[in-house]
Amino acid sequence: MAWVLYSLIGVLVVLLFVIKRLIAKDTPQNEKVTLPYKKRDDFLSAAELYFYRTLGMYLGDKTVVCPKVGAKELVFISNCVGKDYMKFFNYIAKKHIDFVLCDAKTMQVICAVELDDKSHQKEGRKHRDAFIDRVFATAQIPLFHIKAQSSYTRNDFTDILNCVHSAESKSFVKSAQTAIKIKKETPDADDLVPICPKCGVRMVKRKATRGTNYGKEFYGCVNFPKCREVKEI
Repeated sequence: MAWVLYSLIGVLVVLLFVIKRLIAKDTPQNEKVTLPYKKRDDFLSAAELYFYRTLGMYLGDKTVVCPKVGAKELVFISNCVGKDYMKFFNYIAKKHIDFVLCDAKTMQVICAVELDDKSHQKEGRKHRDAFIDRVFATAQIPLFHIKAQSSYTRNDFTDILNCVHSAESKSFVKSAQTAIKIKKETPDADDLVPICPKCGVRMVKRKATRGTNYGKEFYGCVNFPKCREVKEI
């Protein structure tokens, strides 16, 4: 039995070594090291800033425009990919979207905008744009491409404004308006357990702890809060 103990100790030593190496890559080990970071003055380029201000003129106060949002903050990876999770994560990890429009009250994403300048004509960028288009289409987030130009009119934003107005006219899912405490239970072992229409996985029973539906059970997605799909029981 001694060899089992030694083996476990060996495994723990290796794990500690690996964890230490990973931490070392994330943060400096020497806290006294002089950091070289300075505040950038070009968070938005002149073209991006002009577009941001002009678009804001046509949007009401019910919409918030967020610039330079990481793609990984907008979509998540379904757990059905298994061991390929990191592969799909790496595809989006370092990519960002120029502008994301959100509902001012709930901060739920309405749509996204890519401001296409001359750099988008490069072959590598075309390939990247095509991939991002596929990602957003799969996630069902409207993504609009607007050509960067010296001036804009309301007509240039027609599709964006229609999307925003459409979102404002729809009632949001109840789970987005109610604070819910997840109480995961073992799903029923029959075909009555619904499948999440967004993630394609079996849903689980939950119970609302606040609001008008307090105490009421319902089916929710296992990926909550990333996915807020619900089904009444």
